[in-house]
Amino acid sequence: MVSRGILKYASTLLMRVGNNIIQPISRRITTTSKNLTLLDFEKQTVPKRRSLAQAFLNLKQLDPNLYRAHELMRGRKSMEAVYGGQVIAHSLNAASATVATEFIPHSLHCYFIKSGTVMAPILYQIDRVRNGRSFCTRCVKATQNGDTIFTAQISFHKRERDSIR
Repeated sequence: MVSRGILKYASTLLMRVGNNIIQPISRRITTTSKNLTLLDFEKQTVPKRRSLAQAFLNLKQLDPNLYRAHELMRGRKSMEAVYGGQVIAHSLNAASATVATEFIPHSLHCYFIKSGTVMAPILYQIDRVRNGRSFCTRCVKATQNGDTIFTAQISFHKRERDSIR
């Protein structure tokens, strides 16, 4: 589900973030029946056979326009806030899954409405605003415990041949 370009970008981003991540915890929460997984750079607590970037971007598709993230990363060691870069990456990954493979993202505008926590899963709802021949637009709303924590508008463009040779 993760495109090669997004995976490469996430790997680069993760290398820059590095040691800002805290030790993992695993707790059962009341909002879901499954355990959350917290990712840790220093101890490399990533499920076997997957790279850290793949775990960072991991989403579960619940229906064609709804995705859930349950592998979350702390933004700061002293807080239980989710890392904002991961929320952006999840929204881009979910939106990319709703367009044809020949479309690539060319514009992303996002707003952090409220702080998210690593103690509950995040749901990403995709609104397919426009499907054109050359452009597609998606709006993504991230919610946690019923509250909107993040919104994004992402525009995709179909690759075209160079007009100048």
